[in-house]
Order: sequence, then C-alpha cells, then structure tokens
Amino acid sequence: MVRCLLFIEAREMEPPQEDSMNSDTLKGQWTELKGKVREQWGKLTDDDVETIGGQAQQLVGKIQQRYGLAREEAQRQFDEWKAEERQHVGKARS
Repeated sequence: MVRCLLFIEAREMEPPQEDSMNSDTLKGQWTELKGKVREQWGKLTDDDVETIGGQAQQLVGKIQQRYGLAREEAQRQFDEWKAEERQHVGKARS
C-alpha cells in the first residue's frame, strides 16, 4: 500500500506529458539510457539496471539502496541527472 502511494505521489509530481524525459520516455529510451545511468551511478549492477526497466521510481529506489541515501537525496540526484539529460536531448535536436 505504501509503495502504491509513493508511486501515485511520484506520478503527481511529474511534469506534464510534454516533458522530454517523463517516465514514459524513460521507459521508451531505456536501452539507450542504461549506459548513461551506469556512468552516473556506477554502484548499480547490471541486474539492477535490467530490473529497473526504465521505471523512474525504481531507479530512485535503487540509487537510494546502493548509495545509502535518503529517499529525498536519491530523488534530487535523479532529478538533476534528468535535467542534464534533457539539456543534452535539446541540444541534439537543435
């Protein structure tokens, strides 16, 4: 139940669908992004990355677990990484 509420809460905090790196995009581009995720968070194992499967909140949870971070810090790191990836995507499209 708590996990469900966290997922709902996280979904409510996500930006509108035109966001270039929303959860659907993360899932859709997961194959391309896996390497970048491993570069950013090297403690994540190949199994972790495969299990995450592009699900943003699972990624945040694994970051929290592997690095011993508070949920808020793991979310902050993910949000920062996501913003940087958006910039790279925006520059590539220009």
